[in-house]
Amino acid sequence: MNPLGKKGEMIVRKYLLNKGYEILETNYRLPFGEIDIIAKDKNEIVFVEVKSVSSKNFFSQEKINSKKVKTLLKVAKTYLLKFQPNFSWRIDLVCVVQKNTRSFSLTHFKGAIRENLK
Repeated sequence: MNPLGKKGEMIVRKYLLNKGYEILETNYRLPFGEIDIIAKDKNEIVFVEVKSVSSKNFFSQEKINSKKVKTLLKVAKTYLLKFQPNFSWRIDLVCVVQKNTRSFSLTHFKGAIRENLK
């Protein structure tokens, strides 16, 4: 992972903790994919995909293509079946934009991707 990606994930972890989320896993990997952060928000499991970009590379939805969506859903479902089968869940997208070396902005898209397990 590049330094901007690492910094972005650290910023998002702090942001989520400040919002009252409980961090369950970071960089959760399976042979077929990875989720940046798994957290708990009240009674809901939240899978968080973090995208970090410099201000020169404006974020767009194209950063999350259909292949990535399928991978996120597959990893989320596998995690839920193994650890949290009875929880409601969602997949959030958090974009971190680096404005300069010390300044970042963050946009949190709650429930950016949803699919019923059944």
